[in-house]
This record gives sequence, C-alpha cells and structure tokens, in this order.
Amino acid sequence: MSSTPILKSRSILLAALMTSTALVGIASIAAHAADKIVDGGAVETITTTETFDNVTVGDTGTGTLTIESGGAVSNVFGSIGDSDGGTVTVTGTGSTWANSDALHIGLGGTGTLTISDGGAVSNANGFIGTLTGSAGTVTVTGANSTWTSSGNLIVGNQGTGSLTIADGGAVSNSTGSVGNSIGTGTVTVTGTGSSWTNSGFLFVGDEGTGSLTIADGGVVSNTIGIIGSDDGIIGSDNSGTGTVTVTGAGSIWTNSSSLTVGNVSTGTLTIADGGTVNANNNPVVIANESGSTGTLNIGAAAGDAAVAAGTLNATTLSFGDGTGALNFNHTDAGYDFDAAITGDGTINQIAGVTNLTADSSGFIGDTNVTGGKLVVSKALGGSVVTVNGGTLSIEGGTLSNATGFIGRVSESSGTVTVTGANSTWTNSGNLFVGNQGAGTLTIADGGAVNNVTGLIGNGGSGIGTVMVTGTGSEWTNTGFLRVGNEGAGTLTIESGGAVSNITGIIGDNDGGTGTVTVTGAGSSWTNSDLFVGNGGTGTLTIADGGAVTNTTGSIGDSTGGTGTVTVTGADSSWTNSLNLTVGNFGNGTLTIESGGAVSNTLGIIGQEDGNTGSVTVTGTGSIWTNSAGLRVGGSGTGTLTIADGGTVSSNISGSGTSGFIGTSDNSTGTVMVTGANSNWTNSGNIIIGNSGTGTLTIADGGTVTANSGNGTVTIAAGSGSTGTLNIGAAAGGGGGKRGYAERCHTCLRR
Repeated sequence: MSSTPILKSRSILLAALMTSTALVGIASIAAHAADKIVDGGAVETITTTETFDNVTVGDTGTGTLTIESGGAVSNVFGSIGDSDGGTVTVTGTGSTWANSDALHIGLGGTGTLTISDGGAVSNANGFIGTLTGSAGTVTVTGANSTWTSSGNLIVGNQGTGSLTIADGGAVSNSTGSVGNSIGTGTVTVTGTGSSWTNSGFLFVGDEGTGSLTIADGGVVSNTIGIIGSDDGIIGSDNSGTGTVTVTGAGSIWTNSSSLTVGNVSTGTLTIADGGTVNANNNPVVIANESGSTGTLNIGAAAGDAAVAAGTLNATTLSFGDGTGALNFNHTDAGYDFDAAITGDGTINQIAGVTNLTADSSGFIGDTNVTGGKLVVSKALGGSVVTVNGGTLSIEGGTLSNATGFIGRVSESSGTVTVTGANSTWTNSGNLFVGNQGAGTLTIADGGAVNNVTGLIGNGGSGIGTVMVTGTGSEWTNTGFLRVGNEGAGTLTIESGGAVSNITGIIGDNDGGTGTVTVTGAGSSWTNSDLFVGNGGTGTLTIADGGAVTNTTGSIGDSTGGTGTVTVTGADSSWTNSLNLTVGNFGNGTLTIESGGAVSNTLGIIGQEDGNTGSVTVTGTGSIWTNSAGLRVGGSGTGTLTIADGGTVSSNISGSGTSGFIGTSDNSTGTVMVTGANSNWTNSGNIIIGNSGTGTLTIADGGTVTANSGNGTVTIAAGSGSTGTLNIGAAAGGGGGKRGYAERCHTCLRR
C-alpha cells in the first residue's frame, strides 16, 4: 500500500519545524533590552497593554506571570520554563498574549500555561515540552478561551507535553503533532464546545509517544491537501506510538480525508460510548506499512470490560502491510458496522452484537469470535474463521474463507448459525465443528455451508453438533465428512435438510463417538462410501421418511469399531448402490422397522473372522433388498431376524446361490424367519452351512422361498460344515408353530 502522501506531508512538517528560529540550537532565548524576563521567584500581573521583544518566564529561576482584566501583551518570541520553572495565566475577556513568532511552554525547563474565561494566546509555531528533559502543560478552558497558532503545534517535541482543552476552550493551528520526536505528548479535548482545529495534518505518535483523548462532547478536526490527500495519522513514524480515544456522545474526530492507524509504527484508535470518527466517506487504513501495528477498537480494547460502541463513518476500512486488528468489544445489542473491510488483518468479535453490513469480500485475514454475536448480512471474505465463544450468524450474507473452526481449543464453546435463503458459508478448505472444544453449527431455512472435509468432534476433547433443517438448507462437503473423529460428534438432518460428501464416517477413530439422524420427508444424506463405526462408535438413525444414499456401506467397519443403524418409518430409506456389510472388521447392528427400507447389491452380515453382525427386519412394510445375494456369516458371526411381516430379498443374475448361511470356514450364520407375512425371498438357491456353521429357523408362519419354489436348499454343503434347518422351534426348544420352506424343489443334506 502506498504511503507517499503521508510521508511527503510529514517531510513538510519537519522542514517547517527545523527552520523555526525557535528550535535551532537554543537552550534559552537571548535577552534584549526590551525583553520581559520574569524569574528569580518573581510574581507579576499585567492588566494593561505592553509590548516587548521577547517574553521569558522562568529563566534562571522560577517566575509567574498573570495577564488579566483586559491586559494585552505582544512580543516576538515567548518562552515559559526556559531553563527553570515558569507559569503564565491569561484569563478574562480581552486578556491577550500575542507572540509574532514561536511560543515554547517548557523550552528546557518546566512550563505551565493556562488560558481561561475568554483569554486568548496567539503565536506562529507552538511547542509544549520542546527540548530533552523539559515539561510543558497547557490548559485552555472556558467559552471563548483560545490558543491560536498560525503555524504548527507540537505537544511533546523532545520533552513531555500536555494539552487540555476543556469546557468550551478552543485551539487552532496548521499541522498538529502529539509526541513528535523523542517526546511524549498528551492531549485531552473534553466537554461540549471544546475544540481543536488543525488546518493540516494531525500526527499522534510521530516518532515519539502520543495520546489524544476526545471526550464528553469535545471536537477535533484536521485537513490538508497534498496530492489530493488529507490525512489524520496515528503512529506515524517507525519509532512512534500513538493512541487516540474518542468517547462520549457528541465527541467527534473529523478527518476531511483518510485516516491511518499505524502508518509505519504502532497506532491504536478506540471509539466508544457514542463517540464518532469521520473520514468523510474516505478510507481508513490500519497498519499501513510492513512492520507497523494498527488497532481499531469499537467499544473497549481487547482484554478490557466491554463498553458502549462508538461510530466510524468511512467507506472502507483497509488493512495494510503491517499487523492490524479490528476489535468489537461493546455492549450494544445491535451495532451496525457500515465500512467495507479489505486487506489482510484480524477481526475480533469479543462482546456485543455486531452486524457487518457492507461488502467485505475483499477481506483476506482471520476472523475470531470469542463472545457476543457477529452477524454477516452482506459479504465477508477471509482466511481462517475461528469461533471459540459467542455466535457467528450469517443472515442473508455470504462468508467465504479458507478454514473454519467452531470450538477450536479445549474448553472453548462456539456457535455458528447460517439461516435464510442466500445465506452461505463457503470454506475453500476444511471445516471443524468441535475441534478440541465444543462447537455447534445450525444451517436453517435455506442456508448453505460448503467446505472440503467436514469434521464434527475432531479431537479427543472435541464435542461437535450440527443441525441441517428446512427445505433448501444444505451442507456440501467436497471431501470426507467425519462425525466423531476422535471426539463426540452429532449430526441431525431434518425437515428437508440435505447433506452431501464423498466418504461419510460416523465414529471414525478409537475414542470417537458419532451420531447421525436423518429424519423427515425430503431430508437426505448423500455419500460416496459410508462407514458407521469405523474405528470408534457410530450410530445412524433414518426415520420418518429420511433418506441416505451411498455406494458401499459398512457398519462396524474397522477393528475396534462398533456401528448401529436403524431405519424406521414408512418411506425411510438407506440406498447402497454397491455392497452393504454389517460387522466387517468391527461389530455392526442394523435394524429395519416400521416400514423402513434398505437396499444394496451384495449384503454381508459378519464379514471377518472374530467379528459380529446382526440384522433385524421387523414390521409390515419393512424391506431389505439385496440385488446380488446375501451372506449371513461371511467369515465371522452373522445373525438375521425377519419378524412380524418384515421382508428380505436375496437376488442374483442367472442361476446359482443367492443366500448363504455360514459362508466361509470358522463362520457362523443364523437366520430366523418368524411371524405371519415375514418373508425371505431368494431368486436362487440357499446354502445352510456352506463351509461354516449355518442355522435357518422358520417359525410362526414365516416363509422362505428359493427360486420361486424351484430352487435348492443345501444343508452342510462343504466338508466340515454344519447346517441346521428348523421348521418351527429348534430341537429341544419346545413346541412352536411351523413355518414354510415354500415350494422348495429339492432339500439336500450333504
């Protein structure tokens, strides 16, 4: 970011100061015959009109001068506290002190100037705390009390300077500088009618340390035209530190052009309690050059107790090449920040409710929400968004950034809401909900969230909760979606909400616990592959018309994983375009009830040795469709129960076996078909005990069909296998109603 206008303006200021005869190598002002010198402990009062060459108060000793009752003093140079301590008071209407050249308050010693009750002081350049070791104090107080510098005014040049403008007092000059060189300057403008008018630049912290407070209705203004640029600058040079506070109703700082906070050094601006800063619809720059630090506080500074907000009137707040921060730490319930934010800095939402109303899509820095509520109602860009406390709400606006964190660190708790049509949060990278802390994300009423990988309950201490609710509400993951990675994750999709991703994992790693509920007509979750209980504990419920789709599905997929899936209610469906495994390297349970439906190609229950899978299909209208066959007990232990009118179908293309019970060595498969209208329908043959142990029980009116009654049921097919077919109860199990091996063409025992 170019700072040419600022640097050129500053060089003009320094040139003016260094050419002032009041600053060229002086330790004191040389005396002339017509000089007025008040020292040696003298106390004098002037009530008449007096003209001198130079006036020195406090030269080799202390001195006190009072100009009152209409007294008028005029001279060339003026000095208060030349080498020792000096005090001047100009008080009362018509009382004046006119210096045709410079006036120093604290030249090399300690100087105090009070202008009160309508008194007036004028000079060319004015200095408060001129040389090293000096100290100057000026108070301008009361209506019509004025200090006018036709040149520049320096508060804290190389010494310490303090200026107070109070109760309607007025100060005016060309360029103003607070903390100019190695000096320390403090200015306070307080009270209705109190004003400081700079016709040129205003520097606060110009190589030195400067502080400006505008309070309780005080007014400060500055304007200068250089290459079309009029600026107020806080923290101007690389060694300077500047602080400005504008607080209280009616307190105003007006910059006729841009305002820079932290030009090449450190600058801080705080706007609080109804104070106003105007940039006249021009940009405000924070941390202009590399190495600078700039901070804008709306309300209080970070770490302080929140106070009421003030107002910044600017078209743009632009972060430069340094380190810049915008802090919202206020108590307002609905504060609108209307400036567009651009550049690379940091936005910190700490307290209060802040609404970003402008198009800030040009912002490329980080946003941190630790308290209160930050509302994006237009557009906000950025790099990393972190919500460790409070709420981030996207309401009709768009947030676009790289990575998102909700509950990033341990013991933090953050909430994000994306609500309403056209409300969008887009992460070009990953989104963490409950990284190591607690995170909650709600997508509602047509809101949309996009990212690469989504993680809910990422770290071991992370607790993440996501709700996607309402027609048109969408969460799109172009990569994986992990619910309960190593922590606890919960995802609810309801009332027509939709979630999509490549691979979906519920309960990913050891210690991870994931729960997903898809409920209500139109609610959907679309995956490539879906793993429920990968290495952790996963639970999936599909209810009341919800729908889940994927290619391959696995329940209890990896070692140590435990997965549970329930599909319940009419029109509730889980569609696997490829295989479904219940109990792969872990343990899995699938329940299809009350009219729910599951479909896949090959179905496997208890796939790997030492692991267990269990499936129950119960209730009228409950259906499990296997289009490429069913294996109950692949190499592990599998159990299938079809009850109370549930239906399972096992189909294959062409002839062959579509149903295996106890498929491989060491496997154990058990199938129970019980109750009227409970059906297991196979398009091909059935083998009970292929190479392992298989049991089929058909009871209480249940029905099993092989190839429409033209197939073969083989019992104990392979060497070392065991097969049992029970019609009614198992042997030794007591009486029971029989079931039907319907129109079985051949039943073989081998």
